[in-house]
Amino acid sequence: GRNAMVDASTALLAASLLVCYLYWWVALGFMRAAQFSAKPAAEPSDKDSAPATVAFDNKDQTASKAGLRGWGKRAMLAMNNHAEQLPQFGLAALLNVAVRSGVTPWAVSGVMAGVAVFRGAHLACYLADLDGLRSLSFLGSSLLTLALYVMVFVSF
Repeated sequence: GRNAMVDASTALLAASLLVCYLYWWVALGFMRAAQFSAKPAAEPSDKDSAPATVAFDNKDQTASKAGLRGWGKRAMLAMNNHAEQLPQFGLAALLNVAVRSGVTPWAVSGVMAGVAVFRGAHLACYLADLDGLRSLSFLGSSLLTLALYVMVFVSF
């Protein structure tokens, strides 16, 4: 009945949040891989293909991150962007659950799943250096997050 549908839509909502959070860890993994595969600064390298010029140093992570190049730097930027977007997305999700807006739970869950898909595309485009598609996927996830806030007000 209705409770089973609400429970399933809530599970999709929670899964979408979890997937978006996991994207941050994926980006972190790529960034750390770049840091641990750094070549010594004395070696000449192609600036775009070399993942880093400074090896990972846990005592000075800022310097390690500053030395990232190519896909390593893009992974760091994707990680930072995910960290910036996740709070807004999470808050919109929580507001929809708390208010149980006038929109059906499946509509809310579907929009959240769309955000997760766009965020996954954003991460993939960042790592692949596809700036135009990356910007479109960012816009898509941002617009859907905004739609979640609008859905909260439908109930008033």
